[in-house]
This record gives sequence, C-alpha cells and structure tokens, in this order.
Amino acid sequence: MNVIELAAWTHAEFVKIHPFVDGNGRTSRLIMNDQLMVNGFLHSGFGRTETGLL
Repeated sequence: MNVIELAAWTHAEFVKIHPFVDGNGRTSRLIMNDQLMVNGFLHSGFGRTETGLL
C-alpha cells in the first residue's frame, strides 16, 4: 500500500469506527494530513467552511 492509499484507508477506517461524539472528521483529516506530510506531501489545506454548508 502506498502512502496515499494508506492515508485514505486510515481516514476511512477512523471515520467508520467513529470513536468520539464530535470531531471524528476533523481528527481523521488531521491524522491523514500528518501521514502525508511526514512522507513529504504538502498540507491539503482543509479549514473552516462557510456557515450553512454543514
């Protein structure tokens, strides 16, 4: 499994197990970005969304 596949798999599995009441998506994106950045990829740039989109 390459780094991108591993990061995507980790993200999906973390969201699937849903360990927290709130913040699972944010935490999974943080973990995914950490895996990618440790391996030389740039930060994906996720941040705040516009009000009303969520």
